Amino acid sequence: SEKLGNFEEAAENYQLSAKLNYYDKNIWQRLGFTYISLGKYEQAIKSFENANKVQPSNTDTYTGWGMALMKLKKFEEAADKFEEAMKINKYNFSAIFLCAVMEVKLEKYDKAEIKLAFLANVSPNESSTFEYARLKALKDDYDSAIHYAQKSLEYNSNMLPSYILLGQIYAQKYDVENSLKAFNTAFNKELISQD
Repeated sequence: SEKLGNFEEAAENYQLSAKLNYYDKNIWQRLGFTYISLGKYEQAIKSFENANKVQPSNTDTYTGWGMALMKLKKFEEAADKFEEAMKINKYNFSAIFLCAVMEVKLEKYDKAEIKLAFLANVSPNESSTFEYARLKALKDDYDSAIHYAQKSLEYNSNMLPSYILLGQIYAQKYDVENSLKAFNTAFNKELISQD
């Protein structure tokens, strides 16, 4: 049901499974992730708390827990959960990435930069390189921001946020030609949003 996108049905079945086997952390984790998909973040948190009671110190439990807190805009608490996930498994790239995103939101730019630089070198993808570009732009390092935004487009040429960021950065640099080029490229690819 979960894989088919029937999240209500999946949640019901995971709840039944949890009643039958309370001490299976995997059931609680899957229930938590299903609740996140349903937008039921408080229930997701309770599921991850139960997973942690059943088997403490699991990196996936803390990652999911942090994701639910992030959706509730509890950024400081979410960052703490992602930090816990990273302590358990220093190669949990999802936790590293999400922790960096939280740190950017909390304006802890130096901490976020360490994580995003690591991801850009060890496990680069369109999301991590875009977030690194966005951080560089926030720190007024426009040349690096352009470099990483272009890198994110190498990984995914339909990454609309990267085109928008490039357009904005070039506008900041009074480079009208490249600014319009970034926006027009996105428009021609039909990557259209309010931004």
